[in-house]
Formats: sequence, C-alpha cells, structure tokens
Amino acid sequence: MTLYNCKTHGDQWCITKFDSNLDVESSYFTTLTECECPAGHRHTCRHRQMLPRFLAKNATQGQLFYNFDHKTWHQAEAEVEFEPEESPESLPPLPSSITMLDLAKTSPATLHNTIAKAVGEPTIPSPKPLRRI
Repeated sequence: MTLYNCKTHGDQWCITKFDSNLDVESSYFTTLTECECPAGHRHTCRHRQMLPRFLAKNATQGQLFYNFDHKTWHQAEAEVEFEPEESPESLPPLPSSITMLDLAKTSPATLHNTIAKAVGEPTIPSPKPLRRI
C-alpha cells in the first residue's frame, strides 16, 4: 500500500510518498498550480490532485496519511475513515484556467472542443439533434 502525507512549508506544501513500511520513497514541493515532481510539467499531477483533499481535510501537518488509489485516510496505527470519491462541489474551487467536465454528462463534441480550446486547436461544430420523420 502506498500512502502520502502533506506538510505546510511556507507558501507551498510538501507531499511525501511512503511505502507499506512507512519508509519515505519521495517528496515533492507543490502548490495548487505547480509541482516539482517528474509529471509537474503536465496540466496536473497526482500531487496537485491530492493537495485540495489535504487542504479540505485540514491535514497539512503530516498528521494523516492518504491512500490515493483507494481514496482512504489513515493514521499511523489505524484507519480513520473511508471517503468515497468526492463530488466536484465538495472540492475547493479550481483555478480559472481549469475547466472540469463530468464525462458522464458531456457530449464527445463538447469534450473535444474543451480540449481543443485549451491547446489552441480548431473546434468542431456541435452536432444538430436528429429529427424524427
């Protein structure tokens, strides 16, 4: 099992990854918009996905561990609680440059156009509804 914890460090946070023996595997400084991890150059990374959860839980002093894969919170000796996948409404607000889409409710054209706008590519017209004959 891989666990993470978070500690405040000035105006950023340090998210540390632990193995099943609670030995440190890696640590990266992160903010809501940047991370020094190898995936930090991407539009998001695991650490920036976890940071809002640590902030919402007020767990930025290293007091809790988070299992990213199972969305569970742990203390060093006992599991605290299970937290099902958060709804978008329960997370802190996203930066204005990020658009969140519910894939279950988003048409392929809308998804394509959202991504196209983000990367500066041409968009496609939304399909017209089919007419019954």
